[in-house]
Amino acid sequence: MNPGQPINLWPDSTIKYCYETEAGKQALFNYLLAATQKWQDAGLHRDVYKYQEVANPGDSCVNYANRATTLLIRYLSNEKKYDANIGVPPLDGNNPSFKGPVMRIGTVDDVGNYPTIIAHELGHVWGTFARAPGIS
Repeated sequence: MNPGQPINLWPDSTIKYCYETEAGKQALFNYLLAATQKWQDAGLHRDVYKYQEVANPGDSCVNYANRATTLLIRYLSNEKKYDANIGVPPLDGNNPSFKGPVMRIGTVDDVGNYPTIIAHELGHVWGTFARAPGIS
């Protein structure tokens, strides 16, 4: 954690999320489940730190009424890019295109272990800046 920077954490310790597209859900669903299991194995108890899919992929996700506090999972087919917002960033009046937190996951066959990559990015989503213990 960076003690000098305020982090908005997830209400009720629950990451509410949705997939930007159906293709993204199909590509990433099992990896996301495996990534959340890695966090449970590292000590984030499943009854305390939770995940809740709140909208179907597509427009119902992208235009979700609570999009400002809903993680949009964006699938980047055939790209080698992985990033996520730290915690729940506030909406930025200077950037009207920013609607809420985003995690971007690319899948390129030569990259490797997607559950570990997603677990790392979930660490950022939870509010950490560094690799969490037990997540390699």
